[in-house]
Amino acid sequence: MVSDPVEHVRLRLIELIEKGCIAVPIEVEMPHKWWFGTVIDPRTGQCFTYRGAWDFIAEKLREGCKLQEKPLRKPPTDMGYVLLVNTEQRDIYIKLQLGYDRVIGRSFHYSGD
Repeated sequence: MVSDPVEHVRLRLIELIEKGCIAVPIEVEMPHKWWFGTVIDPRTGQCFTYRGAWDFIAEKLREGCKLQEKPLRKPPTDMGYVLLVNTEQRDIYIKLQLGYDRVIGRSFHYSGD
């Protein structure tokens, strides 16, 4: 049993991603920077594909990459979960949200972009 709330979220994120319960919002109320096609996948040297980005996220979560809570600005009542993944190119900034029985991708881009 996991007692740390963030670690509980980590397990839920992995479970949902592996089930394919993923989405990137299109609503103005849920802005996103999901720019996977502009980020180099360090495993292949090619730009990420949509599915490849999600597989990479699940892989980093399983590896124990640090996961931090970050309140969202939109909607301000919800919590986001951030991973900062160091690669040879640049750090990849990833922000996720749990909702509607799926993982919602809010950010996937190089840090600072």
